[in-house]
Amino acid sequence: MKECVSEGMKIMCVVFLSMAFMLVGRAETQGLESVKTQAELEQAMASLDAALVEAYNLADPKKLSAFFDEGVESESGISPTELRRAIAPGKLQAIPLKGYGAGELGEHDFIHPKARAVDGESHFMHVWAYKDGAWKITRAAGDSNL
Repeated sequence: MKECVSEGMKIMCVVFLSMAFMLVGRAETQGLESVKTQAELEQAMASLDAALVEAYNLADPKKLSAFFDEGVESESGISPTELRRAIAPGKLQAIPLKGYGAGELGEHDFIHPKARAVDGESHFMHVWAYKDGAWKITRAAGDSNL
């Protein structure tokens, strides 16, 4: 993909990639036992993150809570706001946690819906457990530059 140069192009790239990841997020996410390569793990994490971001942006607490384990430890303050999250292009890393799930490190951009401009960013870390056929976040931490 060509590098985004102007501020307008950066916003367009963020919106385009967010939409692409949301479409991927609607697809079935691979179970831990079927993830064999780093690329498959990264795809699974991108799909989960896209679905999580979609629930956040819709401000749907029921849908959002479905991503979190009952005993989740969180320091990320992931409550919905008027700002919309978008996955920052090229800022997602997946780390395999053998027999447990995966670690996800990444960055989300926050976009103000009226200005359609990036209004801040947040670095985050999620620990995803795969149990009983579902991926759930068991630990979450993040910062925010808003």
